[in-house]
Amino acid sequence: MADPVEGARFAGLLLAGSGLAGALLVGPSAFVSPAIWNGPEDVALRLIARHRLIWRTANVGFALATVMTAAGLFVLPSEVGERGASLALAAAVTFALAGTLWLITLSIRLAVTPGVASGFASDGTVDPVFPALARLGGATYVAFIFIGGAAMVALCAAILIG
Repeated sequence: MADPVEGARFAGLLLAGSGLAGALLVGPSAFVSPAIWNGPEDVALRLIARHRLIWRTANVGFALATVMTAAGLFVLPSEVGERGASLALAAAVTFALAGTLWLITLSIRLAVTPGVASGFASDGTVDPVFPALARLGGATYVAFIFIGGAAMVALCAAILIG
């Protein structure tokens, strides 16, 4: 029997585990209005203040899933075949860079947003720095989606040419 912490099996465990961790930790946010993620600032902040545990758990889930995905991708280059290995490694590095951008967003969401939400819920004011941080978080998320998506396309190409 193959060693479960080597090669394709280990990559599969990491990648499947990232999906499972994401589903378990982010899933409960489905029971809160989607405005917590993309509603008007005042609505989102009230929802975050009201559902702090769900907010934190979901964002930790996103972070864990991102790190596990990147780790899984770094195991794959040796498994896709000699011709695709370099491209698979480039895909893993690209995803890791993209994931770093997403982790910046998640850091803001975890370290700053709950306090801002509590302040808004109690006195109706928003820290004047928060809108700029929220825009930064939005921009790094969009960059993650495009760059991470490109990494996945490169990985698929590596598997095909492997």
